[in-house]
Amino acid sequence: MSDPNDSKVYLLSLSIGPVQDFIAAALRTRDLWFGSHMLSEVSKAAALAVAEKAELIFPGTDLNVLKSTPEINVANRIVAIVKGDVSTVIVAAKEAAHKQLRHYIKEAESICKLGLRKDVWALQADTADLLELYATSVPINNGDYHTARNRLDRLTAARKNTREFYPSTIEQNGCGFGLPKSSLDGRRETVLPDNIDDAQRRILRMGKNEQLDLIGLVKRLAGGKVEQFTPTTRIACDAWIRTLNSERQTEICGALNALKSAESAFVTGVTGNDQIYKACPFDAGLLYQDRLEVALRECRKANLTDEISKLQALRKTLQPIWRKHGQPDPYYVLMLADGDHIGTLLDQAKKKEEHQEIARLLTEFAQSVRATVQKHRGHCIYAGGDDVFAMVPVESSLALADELRRAFHQKLKTVAEKLGAEQPTFSVGLVMAHMQAPLGRVRRLAKEAEQLAKGGETDSPRNALGIIVAPRSGAPLALRLDWGSDPLQQIGSLAKLYQTGELSHRFGYELRESALLLNGVDKAFAEEIKQLEMKRILSRKNEVGGTRSVSQTNQQAVLKHAKNKSIDRLFNEHLIARWLGQHAGKARP
Repeated sequence: MSDPNDSKVYLLSLSIGPVQDFIAAALRTRDLWFGSHMLSEVSKAAALAVAEKAELIFPGTDLNVLKSTPEINVANRIVAIVKGDVSTVIVAAKEAAHKQLRHYIKEAESICKLGLRKDVWALQADTADLLELYATSVPINNGDYHTARNRLDRLTAARKNTREFYPSTIEQNGCGFGLPKSSLDGRRETVLPDNIDDAQRRILRMGKNEQLDLIGLVKRLAGGKVEQFTPTTRIACDAWIRTLNSERQTEICGALNALKSAESAFVTGVTGNDQIYKACPFDAGLLYQDRLEVALRECRKANLTDEISKLQALRKTLQPIWRKHGQPDPYYVLMLADGDHIGTLLDQAKKKEEHQEIARLLTEFAQSVRATVQKHRGHCIYAGGDDVFAMVPVESSLALADELRRAFHQKLKTVAEKLGAEQPTFSVGLVMAHMQAPLGRVRRLAKEAEQLAKGGETDSPRNALGIIVAPRSGAPLALRLDWGSDPLQQIGSLAKLYQTGELSHRFGYELRESALLLNGVDKAFAEEIKQLEMKRILSRKNEVGGTRSVSQTNQQAVLKHAKNKSIDRLFNEHLIARWLGQHAGKARP
């Protein structure tokens, strides 16, 4: 601990976590959103406490803006310059972080009317066991900020690797022993009583056998009404809803509102995200015929006559719309994106002012993300620094990824040129998943897509788009596209050929069969055979639903796209383009 009479100047780093595991523990979109929001608010509370006593470097905004702008997300690392006693700043920051977390815990406890297991709740409410807070500081000797920051980064990494493992709070045959674990992540015991009825489970949006620990219950209850959280069904259904005229939208809203007024468990409002879904501000699950039939069966089993009649009225409203427009597509996109070369850029910042400028620009970018995602009909879950986490419809996901990476590059371009650093780029991971796929699995796939975009050991790592298509049945498809090769034009042109039926849906699968035959063949020879094989397949393929052959123009476009690409990569591009053509904004028959 430093001397209270110390007159030195220190560089302080405070890291809060665990971030990824905390956020990923989710079964519903509310869990996902509130996990991100809660960590951001805890980090913000710590940052405000630091800003009262020190000069903030990260986050790159002043105290007044941080206080007055509730939508600002604060990343989990705070950096500041402290004059004198650094220990008092660390203590104040940690106390503020724990106080904010205790606020959410008390809020959830006051809302919950279930008769919780108070003994287990009390054990889990120890915030020291819920949050990891790592603090490191180094003196800035002789005004050498750059050397101090490099040393601070090394010490911070070492401190994080020195994990603290607290002893288990559950003793054999003691409080909590033998209880079921939380369904969100299986780490802690349930705090819920045994005798929860169906009505109580509906309030918590819980499945029949689901269990929640303290943090799980906080994610379900704290932080405001459930209506502000956009469900995956509403994201997936958005393109379909916007194809309907206002009269049809009004009819659907009337039927859904009748169910909501009757306190049906199958309908919730969706009024958050700045009300961009006001044309149909409801969970859209019942707009899918199979989901509607399941709801009817459950209501008949429970003999809920009033709810049955309202569901039947909704079905009567939807049947002519389904006949004319088809059913909405059930897929949506979870996006996870991260900036590239930020560490290199920071290494080139020799002065405090340069470091602060980078921090300010990153904060400005993060603040702009929410509006950009909304423009593309998505919901931003988290945007802090160079990290973005969002849900978005399939049809606008590629355009959103492209706009964000351009905005990120443009925001940091000038400062990188000024410092002589490598230009920052933006890697984006997209997972295209079914709306009923387990959210934990989709979140893991989004992380894999982001890592795919980063490239790892590839010849041209980072600055890429990683796409994983996770169909409800069948193995996932993965594809990495470098931003420098204009991937949206390439994959978009192929997808359009499949969407319009100008290219046979079997083409990609036949390419895959050819790839198996060419496995291990000399590269130059394989390229020649590939071109010949593609010409052969295209020459005997007709357009979908007709007898016309694939036009010479389209054949040439497909062959041009295939140039200098391995056949393995090529058939993957065609399979994903085919999938996009089938699901981007299209209705199901």
